[in-house]
Amino acid sequence: MTNGGRLVRIYNVAVQNIVCHGQLANPISIRHLHQLRPKHVTYEPSIFPGARVALNIPKENSDERLNVSVTCYKSGKYVIAGQRDIPSFNRAENAWRTFLKNIKGLRFQSDEADAEPEKKPSARRKRKRKSRAQR
Repeated sequence: MTNGGRLVRIYNVAVQNIVCHGQLANPISIRHLHQLRPKHVTYEPSIFPGARVALNIPKENSDERLNVSVTCYKSGKYVIAGQRDIPSFNRAENAWRTFLKNIKGLRFQSDEADAEPEKKPSARRKRKRKSRAQR
């Protein structure tokens, strides 16, 4: 590899982090997810629009545990991050799917509890509407 005519050599390349994204079949009520599993789910909509889900699953044939970090958005999109190899990523994805399947009563976005609030017209728009109506 060259950089400005100089030969650049790269040594010791290693995978540090595997990130994967996916889409659930339906939008999800992350506020309700947080209420059902507050130990695992962190959701602060004023700071970040997605819920952070932390799962801790046992590694195969070991006493160690695998930390899984999933960011889930109400659109149903999710991101799994932090794995260093494909087998641990597969276990992380299976843990995420199992986590969702085991939550009884989980609502999806079609429920009205998480519906977007209707935008109210600004004071300026209200005045314009009144002046148009008076004409």
